[in-house]
Amino acid sequence: IRGRAVRGGREGAAGPDAAEVRERGAEPGAASRRSRVEADMDVEIVITGTEVTNGSIVDTNSAWLARRLTQLGCVVRRKTSVGDRMDDLVGALRSAASRASAVIVSGGLGPTRDDLTRAAAARAAGTHLRFLPEEARRLAARWRARGLEMPPSNRTQAWIPRGARSRTNKAERWAVCA
Repeated sequence: IRGRAVRGGREGAAGPDAAEVRERGAEPGAASRRSRVEADMDVEIVITGTEVTNGSIVDTNSAWLARRLTQLGCVVRRKTSVGDRMDDLVGALRSAASRASAVIVSGGLGPTRDDLTRAAAARAAGTHLRFLPEEARRLAARWRARGLEMPPSNRTQAWIPRGARSRTNKAERWAVCA
């Protein structure tokens, strides 16, 4: 995929997407970090989840992201919502990447069967997923810190597309990849 894909969750406007954008300099007074984002960069936002497309939940992340990206000098060209179907996700990612310098995706990173974003991003980029043992250990440690054992399904959160970089967001809920 041309450009970058940054992943985050959809648990409201202050979720992992917010942390990633804040880290890149969205908060006031962060001028020294603003150089990481090119002025007038064309950006598309892709929101995933059938719960969004069928109206069960309201997408607040894309509005928050669009405001923050605009503050950073980016030009948000399009926002797309797509349900939890692999072919639809791959198509939306490829289409967005063909038009934009950066694609920011929110949703589909959880451990459930309908969280297809990792695999869709890999497929759209023509690559495969790779397992990050250090990420699996970090996730397991977070569960242990709460006195819980991590369910085996959560190991899926340690897989990212080959060629992507994993970065833990400030909320440390899960890694984002770029």
